[in-house]
Amino acid sequence: MARLFHIVYKVYQVTAKSLDEIDILTRLEDDERVDFWSKHRVTNRPMDVMVSPSAQGEFETVLTSNRIVYNVIIANFEE
Repeated sequence: MARLFHIVYKVYQVTAKSLDEIDILTRLEDDERVDFWSKHRVTNRPMDVMVSPSAQGEFETVLTSNRIVYNVIIANFEE
């Protein structure tokens, strides 16, 4: 029996509390595995970000180590 493999992305809601956090998020935009759905960068306003499976660990590490608030709002987004 053939197995079907699919790539599961996660969608995060990220809230930057300072301009420094906005700068960190802006640098993450350069990674093609990270797709910011919200193009405006404003403090204290949630941003939705879709992240490929290969970048999720690194993405969460950057957010956690910089104390940037985030939640996973879609755990199984299939592209």
